[in-house]
Amino acid sequence: MSEYLEKIPSQQPREDPWELRQLASVLRRRLFLIIPIALAITAGVVYRGWLQKPIYSQKFQLFLDSAAEINVNPLSEQRGSSFIRPQFRDFKTEMEVLTSYKVISPLLPEIQSHYSDLNYDKLVRRLKLNHLEGTAIIEVNYQDINPEKIKFILNKLKQAYTDYSLNKLKSSTLQAEKLVETQLPDLRKRVDRLQGELQIFRRKYNLVNPEQQSQVLSGRLATALEQKQQALTLLGETQSVFNSLEEELGLNIKQARVISTLSEAPRYLAWQEQLQQIDTQLAEQTSRYTNRHPAIVDLLEKRERILSLIRQEVVAVLGIETLRELNIKELNQLPAISTQKSIRLQLTQKLIETATQLQKLQTRLKYLAAVENQARRDLQQFARVIRQYTDLNRKLEIANQSLGRFLTAKENLQIETARKVSPWQVISQIEAPKQPISPNIPRDLALGGIAGVLAGVGAAIIAGKLNNKYHSPEELQNDIGQTFLGTIPY
Repeated sequence: MSEYLEKIPSQQPREDPWELRQLASVLRRRLFLIIPIALAITAGVVYRGWLQKPIYSQKFQLFLDSAAEINVNPLSEQRGSSFIRPQFRDFKTEMEVLTSYKVISPLLPEIQSHYSDLNYDKLVRRLKLNHLEGTAIIEVNYQDINPEKIKFILNKLKQAYTDYSLNKLKSSTLQAEKLVETQLPDLRKRVDRLQGELQIFRRKYNLVNPEQQSQVLSGRLATALEQKQQALTLLGETQSVFNSLEEELGLNIKQARVISTLSEAPRYLAWQEQLQQIDTQLAEQTSRYTNRHPAIVDLLEKRERILSLIRQEVVAVLGIETLRELNIKELNQLPAISTQKSIRLQLTQKLIETATQLQKLQTRLKYLAAVENQARRDLQQFARVIRQYTDLNRKLEIANQSLGRFLTAKENLQIETARKVSPWQVISQIEAPKQPISPNIPRDLALGGIAGVLAGVGAAIIAGKLNNKYHSPEELQNDIGQTFLGTIPY
């Protein structure tokens, strides 16, 4: 038989001799080991949960409205545009910011006034943020052993997050408003400075109504030109009359003035009349007598005495200088004087009046020329003043417009800031949690039972592997890998 066994080819041992039926057999045999281990572990888990302080948890959902966060310049000309470029939202970064010290630190003083043991590190460890995939919603979860504390902190976080979103939305508007505030003092100073310069300039040049003053100066020049033209016309007419009278009388103005002067001297006229009477008598007597006749000699002597008196009167009336100026040495060089009622004397008087009028017109023309020149100088100077005044006025107008634009921009920015509301909204109600999340006795009992059973099964398998006894022929056959010819009952 041994020869037969040796001839039987040996079979290769199996990689895993443990089969399900063997496992079931082991579990039946080691049941006394599995049950105590399962009970012990389950009891330990339950006891540990029983000793643990209850931990509560509560959360709220925060809706991050992306459309409301798009900043629009309140002064932009395209405020009414309905097109909004889609923006990428990095919710991971948003959650990091919401748990940062910059956002949380403003809450700490008020929170610590109620719960002094809580600091930033502890609060952040108990705070959990989770983004709901495919939405713009972030869940804010907080855990603690005190339900009222959870409610208080979540309410503060809700206010902090909405304030943060509002401040974030207002940041561009506030920066623009700050820029306007920094520019306003300089603009006001510039307006005040230009107003002061304009006031000093008006006082210096006595500017009340520049446009009216310009019209007055222009009118003054026009009046001077008109009066000058009238004087020139009148001068031409008077000069023509004067030339006609000189030609008609055969006298110049100096001779006419001599005649006029002598015609107003009564003694000269009387002696001149006597001289004429003597000359008449001489003419009559000469035709009858010789020059040596006593009557003619007597008339000649009278004539000489009258001529002497006439010379004295001429010198007394006209003066030596006038006679020298006229180059009159003899009485016969004097112009003939008619009676006062003669036409020639009237024409002579008119010649003198015309000469006087010519003198007045020439004087007036000189005066009007001076007035014209002064008016032109005043108008040119006023034009330069007006240019400077216009430049100052334009600078002041531009400064006022700039100041007005900045004041309007400030008002618009303030209105825009006041109209803005928080784009982030809490869409769930915050209440104090009623049921703790830990410990959960039913859950701990179930988990403890499962863990205990698994631990017991593992212990049973290990014990079966360590045991070298065979409890059935099948175990031996599987172990040695040989085929049995038969079994001996026992």
